Amino acid sequence: MGDSSNIIPGLFDLNLNIMFQNDMHSITDTITSLYKRLTQEHKEVHNVLNKMIAVVKSKPWRGKNDSIICLENILERDPRNLNALSDIEFLCRSIHRVNEADMYKEMLNAILNGGEIEDRRSKAICLMEQGYAILYDEDANVEHITKDRLSETYRMLLSEHKKSSGKRNNCIQLCIYHNKEALLNLQR
Repeated sequence: MGDSSNIIPGLFDLNLNIMFQNDMHSITDTITSLYKRLTQEHKEVHNVLNKMIAVVKSKPWRGKNDSIICLENILERDPRNLNALSDIEFLCRSIHRVNEADMYKEMLNAILNGGEIEDRRSKAICLMEQGYAILYDEDANVEHITKDRLSETYRMLLSEHKKSSGKRNNCIQLCIYHNKEALLNLQR
């Protein structure tokens, strides 16, 4: 598999766009979208989706404990999951649970420095999960940008529609209709 020193486990270090959401509505929308994705995706990526949910939930201060519980559930099923170990270590340090963080760090280092088949498997899964998270984040970000631009255009068209008359008014009204249809299709 190569040099494991190049592997930096955890989703927090990836600087995903989902980590920088401050609006509670967009956080809730992202969590809902990730839960929906859980029902649609193959079970092999369920752990990474649950980790992404934990990352998003950790944004508000009170959500850090919920995130830790979510990651602990993943570790119950897969105690060698490098991304979960790294993320739970990060969260424990952020809320000053240093002894727990040190315990998770030791487990993480043992797997990263190990050469057994299971260690290599854990490293491969770690990289696969990170790749999936990056692809999801880029896809979600493009969708979010598109939705914002269509919404902004819709508001501008409404403003122009109020000022216009005659043939221009009819054309703008048609543009508003198609803009709204595009927004509805994007939401589906």
